[in-house]
Formats: sequence, structure tokens, C-alpha cells
Amino acid sequence: MKLQIHISFLLLMISCSLFAQVDELELIYNWDDPDIVGSSFYENKYNEVWGLVQNGEEYAVIGSTDGTHFFRMDDLAGSEELENAFVEGKATGGVIIHRDFHDYNGYLYAVADEGASSLQIIKLDQLPNATEVVYDSDALLRTTHNIFIDTSAALLYAMGGRVFDNGNQQFSLRILSLEDPENPTVVNTLPNQDLNLPYVHDGYIEDGIAYFNCGYSGLYIVDFTDPENPVFLGSMTDYEDSGYNHSGWLHETAPVYYLADENHGLRIKVVDVEDFSDIEVVNFIDAETDYPEESIPHNLIVMDNYLYVSYYFEGVQVYDITDAYNPIRVASYDTYPIVDFSDDYNGNWGVYPFPGSKRFVASDMRNGLFAFAPYSGDTNSTKETFSEILFDIAPNPFIDKIQISSEFFETSKATFKLYDLNGRHIFNQTSELNKDQNQLDIDLPDNLKQGIYLFELIQETVKLNGKLIK
Repeated sequence: MKLQIHISFLLLMISCSLFAQVDELELIYNWDDPDIVGSSFYENKYNEVWGLVQNGEEYAVIGSTDGTHFFRMDDLAGSEELENAFVEGKATGGVIIHRDFHDYNGYLYAVADEGASSLQIIKLDQLPNATEVVYDSDALLRTTHNIFIDTSAALLYAMGGRVFDNGNQQFSLRILSLEDPENPTVVNTLPNQDLNLPYVHDGYIEDGIAYFNCGYSGLYIVDFTDPENPVFLGSMTDYEDSGYNHSGWLHETAPVYYLADENHGLRIKVVDVEDFSDIEVVNFIDAETDYPEESIPHNLIVMDNYLYVSYYFEGVQVYDITDAYNPIRVASYDTYPIVDFSDDYNGNWGVYPFPGSKRFVASDMRNGLFAFAPYSGDTNSTKETFSEILFDIAPNPFIDKIQISSEFFETSKATFKLYDLNGRHIFNQTSELNKDQNQLDIDLPDNLKQGIYLFELIQETVKLNGKLIK
């Protein structure tokens, strides 16, 4: 006999939220060159994406195994790549997986993480007609995983690299002065006797304060106000859903750092960094994918109260971060719609929003450059409103099956997700429902341990949250 649960204490544990449907971003351009070869490791033709403003116009930049490609944003519909602006990499072809870019004061700085590569400095004042390579040398940087420029101090932070000025020397971090933008000089190299910094994979630096994503070593924060004498401020090495601490970005006004671990099934972390001696994860961000165990966030960037995230298999995801601690997913676009998880990494590599026009671009590892119209959603309409709605769960406590019934079900796909009390995802089921059916049958794993679990059921306009007991 089915046990009907209507009693008031359960309703206090269960809420229903009605929310606006997540918008699909408006694609305005896609570029893919079939003649570019893929890497020998992942078959990716493309890697990082960047954007810059030169002579009052916006330009998109994407890296490939060939080099660095430029596109004029105001002329995407009528033209292809700016071929006269293309810069060939010092190393090219199948050996290349990663390139990275950052611009400063009319120059684009470009690095790669494989092969006999170099630091390339590309002068931009002749765009859209041409670019000029004014520096191409491996004397300071040969291979580098990521770079970030603190424009307030004209310092370039090169992370996870190698140089060959003293044999095969690997470093966690090398800081270059861009006081002369065409002739950088070394300011500091770490680790050293002053600071034993672990391998730095990526980082975000603002006004001398560096937030370093250090892979499996965690998050490190260092004060480089005096770059020759850095001061360690704090770290977060043990946290829920931790993995390979890959990348992050600071909120524009709040002491919040958004952090991505590059592992299957791990969520983005909302990290409170107000107190560097007590850094902690205070919330999580989910791509709300149909395949949460395969989801991998890669790169992310904050602009104008939105968080833009590139997920390998889920494409571009946009979150409203007006409330910095409680992001809301508002828009998305899948650059790699193939459901194929045979490779660890595939799909959307990076995303870059332009602060002026609010257009943005993304790079897909196999499908090239994607350009999107500005997202103009009404953020007020996306905020959740809660009300207590009577619906049935049976049985609860459960053994291996439950039924959820509600008159509020719509004709659409319904996704049921189960989490433990630590918020770790452990089960997912997607079913088709019609409005007249109003009942969802859930086959839960029979190996679940006894205890209390959290569930979430999502349709286009209905979201149910609550607790289950085994």
C-alpha cells in the first residue's frame, strides 16, 4: 500500500520554486578552419579565446595549433578571419595543446605550453589590416601554461612554465615587468628561498593581490604589492568537492572568488575570501546538466554582474551574480552538442565577454570560434520565488523506489537529482512527463546506505527540493 505523506512537518522540509526558463544565447557567428590539424593528444584544433579593444574597435582572438587568429567583431557577418593579422606560433602542429593570451597597452602577449615555444609580443596598432610581432624569444619564457597581467602595476605573471636559461628550469611563477612593453624584464621567479610556492596552474591578480589556482595543492593567495618581496596571505587546501584547482575569477565588488576544479562531476565553488586566514567555500554552482557525473568546468570570467563559464561538455553557461553568494543560471549555449564522453576533455575551452558592447566569444576545442549577441535577460525575472505546494512522496522512508506526484507538473522533461547531506551528487534520472500524468516513478540505487538524502526535481518551470529518508 502506498504511503501518502501530507503532514505539515514534511512541508517545512520541501519547497517548490517557480523560475524563468534558462535562455539560449543568440549565436551570431561561428568560424572553423578545416585545414587546421588537431593536437596529437586530444585532437583539439583550438584552445584559448581572448578579446581586446584597439583603435576603438573590438577584436576577438583565438589560439590554434597553427598560432593566433584575429577577428573584427563589427564585421563578423561579412568576413572571415583577418588573415593579414594572423601570427604563426614559434611551435605549431600536433605538439600544441595550449596557448594563452592577455593584452596590455596596445600589445597582445601570447604563450604556449608545449614544444619549442616562446613569449610572443604582438603590436596591435595596425589592426584590422595587420599585426606586428615585435618580440619572439624563449629567453624569458619557453613554455608557459597561463599568463595574467596586473595592469595596475604593468606586471605579467607567467604560471606553470619552463625556461632554458639555466638548463631545463621549471618554475611555478615568473613575474615580468612590462614597463617597456616590447622588452620585458624578469622581476622575480618562484619558488625561491623567500616563498616555497607550489606549481601554479592559473591565477587572477588585482592590485598586487594574487589568487593562484595550484592544481591538487589548492588555492593560494599572495601579496605582490612589492613583487620582489611577496607575502603569503593564506590558502585553502582542503575543501568539499576538491579536485584539480584549475582556474578562478574574483567578483567585481564582493569578497567572493569563483573557483573551478577540472574534474568530472565537480561543481564550481563560491569562495568567501574576505578573511585570508579563514578562506571557505560557502556555496556551489551547478551546470544543471543531464550528465552531472561528466560535467567539467574549465575557464571562467566575471563581467558586469555575470559569471561566464566554459564547460567542456556543457558549453557556455551564464550566471547572474547580482547576489555574489547565490549565483543563478540564466543562459547557455552548447558548442559541442555531441554526447560522447570517450575523451576526458572536449568541447568549450574558454569564454571572453567584452565590457563595452557586452558581446562575448567562446572557443570550442574542435568547432572553433563562437560569437554571441549581448545577453539581455531581465535578471529580476530569473530570481526564484518560493511557495509551499502540496505534493506526494511515497514511500518516505524508502527502500529503492519512490513516486512523486504533483498537479504542478508540466509536459516536459523532468530531471531528478539525489545528493548526500554534504551536497555531493550521487544519482540522476531523467524522464519525460506530460501534464496529465502528474506522477514520476524513481528507481533509486539499491546500494544506498541508510540515512537522510537531499533531492531536487527540475522541469522547465517547476523546481522541487526536499529530503528523503532511507
